[in-house]
Amino acid sequence: MSTTHPVMLAYEQTKNTAIPLILVVGREPNKGSGISVSCVEDIPFRKVIEIDEDGKKKKIHFSRCGLWNISFKIIADALNENSAHKKLFNTALIKNAFEKRHACPIIIIDASPMSIESKEKNKKVIRDAIPEKEYDLHLDRIFEQNNLLSRVKIVLFSGLDNFSYFRKHFEIKMKENHYSFPIVSLPFFYGTNSKGIKAGLSKHKEIITEIANAFINLPTN
Repeated sequence: MSTTHPVMLAYEQTKNTAIPLILVVGREPNKGSGISVSCVEDIPFRKVIEIDEDGKKKKIHFSRCGLWNISFKIIADALNENSAHKKLFNTALIKNAFEKRHACPIIIIDASPMSIESKEKNKKVIRDAIPEKEYDLHLDRIFEQNNLLSRVKIVLFSGLDNFSYFRKHFEIKMKENHYSFPIVSLPFFYGTNSKGIKAGLSKHKEIITEIANAFINLPTN
């Protein structure tokens, strides 16, 4: 079983570009039980085969992650809305665009420092048992990633109504580190919440369009 997970996910060469970014904040990773550590790893878009502790192969369908796919669709929708060709991008095609440019304008963190397996039936009990000091360390690790955070133009909270400690102290750390990006609280990133997510983003179309256009103008190879 995993004992740690990265504090932030950013695709391939995103850190080496100058494109503006959207920071998406989910609840917790659903794989393993470890605490976040101060490192940034790739967002795996596709199905991955991993070896478990018994030496057996297992397929991890990262392509099905709702949080990631709804996040990517925000970029696809912004490009479609400003294109002469409607529905030019869907989730699969926007992932292809990321891969061709070796970058993605979405970076991802989780509110909780502790990952919780998807199979757990009462996640609230586990969440409530996490000490505040672990959240404080987690926030410190997040705000160490200045090379990426300095390019964030907007932060999207995905279904974080029950993460009041994180929400409050994220804003405190943001001010301490002299960041002023807007924070938008949205419904949990899941397909059935699409209308609420779209409505919550309606006041921020200009920022999202700017981010999407800067990304799509990156060279491909």
